[in-house]
Amino acid sequence: MEQYRNTWFIYNWFYEDGEDLIHPDNLERFKERFRCHGNCLFFCVGEDKDYITFKYKEELFRVKPNLYKRVKLPIYSYGERLKLKKYPDAICEVDDIRWHSVRSEPFYTLIVNGKKKSKRYYEDEFILE
Repeated sequence: MEQYRNTWFIYNWFYEDGEDLIHPDNLERFKERFRCHGNCLFFCVGEDKDYITFKYKEELFRVKPNLYKRVKLPIYSYGERLKLKKYPDAICEVDDIRWHSVRSEPFYTLIVNGKKKSKRYYEDEFILE
């Protein structure tokens, strides 16, 4: 029975949790990408007996499901174009999606008119089309 496939989740891994939770082929890349990136949203694309496979932007990683925490489906995905209510003519693209633990909702960082922004954007700030 597949319980993870086609779900969005966070995977808050720390060194203390043990390197055995990350597939050995993905360990170094995983540590490079997510060392300082808490609460990134991942999309599960597959699972087998030991590991779940998730997609982060264009990369695939395999981890054991021990730290898997399912979250609400975000409206937008990585790389998707959207419009902001405040700046409807700006060209915006989703750069990253993270989970806000207190608000229990996703927030986005964007590339706006070709420049990466550090501001957090929430779904109520977008024009739904």
